[in-house]
Amino acid sequence: MRTIFLSPHLDDTTLSCGGWIADLVQAGESVEIWCIMAGDPPSPAPDTPLIRELHARWEAGQSPVIARRQEELDANQQLGTGQNVVFLRLPDCIYRTHQGEALYPDGDAIFGEPHPADPAHAYLQQQTLPADALIVAPAGVGNHVDHQIVRDWARRVVPPERLILYEDYPYAHASDQIDALAQALNLVPNIKKVSPSAFQAKFQAILCYASQISTFWRSSDELRANLRAYMERMAGDGSLAERYWRDSTIA
Repeated sequence: MRTIFLSPHLDDTTLSCGGWIADLVQAGESVEIWCIMAGDPPSPAPDTPLIRELHARWEAGQSPVIARRQEELDANQQLGTGQNVVFLRLPDCIYRTHQGEALYPDGDAIFGEPHPADPAHAYLQQQTLPADALIVAPAGVGNHVDHQIVRDWARRVVPPERLILYEDYPYAHASDQIDALAQALNLVPNIKKVSPSAFQAKFQAILCYASQISTFWRSSDELRANLRAYMERMAGDGSLAERYWRDSTIA
C-alpha cells in the first residue's frame, strides 16, 4: 500500500513525519507528499500587517510561495521522496479572502476557528484521495486553521482504518494540548521508531526550509537539539521516534 502524507503547508510533513518518511523510502515503500495550501496568492494579495511581517521574516523575495515550493522539493530530495510531491493550488490561509477581505488577517485568526466562508472547504470537497492509499494527516496540534481544515477533510473522507494522524511539530511540544485533542477525537498513540540515518535525513531536510527556520529556532544547533530531545521523549527508551495517532476503535 502506498502512503500519502498530507502537508497543509510547505514544510509540515518534513517537520512532523520526516523520520518515518525517510525510513519508508529506505525500505522501498511508495511515498507521496501532498502539499495542500501550496497555491499562488491572489493578485493582488491582501495587504495585511501579518503578510508584510511574514514576508519580511521569510526573506524569500517578491514571490515567497515560489521559493517555498522549491524548499519543499529540496527537502524531499534529502528524504528520498524526490519528485513524488504534489502541489495543490489552494493558497495559504493568510492569502485567502471572501468578498475581497482577508479571512485571517492576524495571528489570532490563524490560530482560531476556520472561517465558514473559507474557500478551502469547497476546494477540498472537489479533491479525491486514492482509495488504495494509507493517508497520514495532521492532528491539528497548535490549532492552526489550515491544519484543522486538512485534518477535518481527511477524517471526513478517509475510512478510520486507512487514516493516521501526525503530531504537528514543533507545536507538538504542548503535550497538554495533545492529550485534550486525543480525548476529543477518540485517538490512541502509535509510536514509530526512527533509525539514526532517518533522523539525520530529517534534520538535513528541515534545514532546506531557510525561510522558516527563524520562526522557531535561533540556529541549526538549537533545531537539532530540540528535535532530538523531542524524538527521544517520544521513544522513551533512549532511541528516537515519532508519535502518531489512530482512531481507538481500530488501533
